[in-house]
Amino acid sequence: MDVEQFFKIEKQLDQYLKQMSNYSYLVNSTKNVRDLKNMYALFKSMNSKFYVENKIHTLYNKAANKMKEAEKVFSEQYIIDTTFNLDLNKNINYDQCENEEEIVKYIVDEVRKKLIKTTCIINPFEPKTEWNLNLTNKCYNASREVQRICNEKNIKNYLIEIYPGYDKESNLFKGKGYHYSNIIEIQNSFYLIDVTYSQFFKVSNTFIERIGLMNYPLTKPGYFMLLTDDRLNVANKIIKDGYIKVDDESFKNYFDGFTLSFRNGLFYEETNDFSYKTPYTIVDYQNFLSKSDNQINYEGIECLGYQKRPLRKKR
Repeated sequence: MDVEQFFKIEKQLDQYLKQMSNYSYLVNSTKNVRDLKNMYALFKSMNSKFYVENKIHTLYNKAANKMKEAEKVFSEQYIIDTTFNLDLNKNINYDQCENEEEIVKYIVDEVRKKLIKTTCIINPFEPKTEWNLNLTNKCYNASREVQRICNEKNIKNYLIEIYPGYDKESNLFKGKGYHYSNIIEIQNSFYLIDVTYSQFFKVSNTFIERIGLMNYPLTKPGYFMLLTDDRLNVANKIIKDGYIKVDDESFKNYFDGFTLSFRNGLFYEETNDFSYKTPYTIVDYQNFLSKSDNQINYEGIECLGYQKRPLRKKR
């Protein structure tokens, strides 16, 4: 690249960056989703311009940060009702639990009480029973607390580690994008507990327009869970109760949401499959979780995690 061409590209990219800054200011002013979607469209149209000599230009990250700033406007909104009911003054005695469902509810309530006390300022003069917590980045501590309670009560339990592509070593999101939940076993029945699941249903991180952008966070599982009635039922159950009984359908639906959230725009460019479904069964997911197999083996590392190059054709 000669000097004249270099400065021409730099000037053009700088102009794009100013456009992104203007849009970010607009979204912060109007708080209008339509303006944010227009900003996504602009950013997606210029993605290929920031791909210079087979690498992402350094100015691209500044443009991406402007996009993220605009998304934050919607960080307190959710695409689904994420409230749950819990009376802090009502205590369940574990020894009085009469069935397995009551035992699971006891565990969930104890963990939720701890989350409330560590994330909220509680007014003793205004008792409340309806809660809507910001549970981002609380999954590990919550899951370890589930483990602690189960171990104390001699309940079989398994810590579930969900890494992008179900492969920690691939580092698809540079050490980010993982999640923890639990499966417990009571009287030969299995229950999946995920008390921080609501974090994946924030408006700010569930825009489908994220897919196709280079080196950018992908659409969170919440978006995909709302696409079918079966997935929606699973999502509502887990958010409301903090758990769901495991069967082939609930297990697949829960993990399908994560699997779909790991696919970047190159997957859709390559397959042209916009069904937002997966071929994986409960056995496949068991193999993924046991680390004997992973999603990368079937879909390719380029099509998962951060997208490394722009799309060659429009989605």
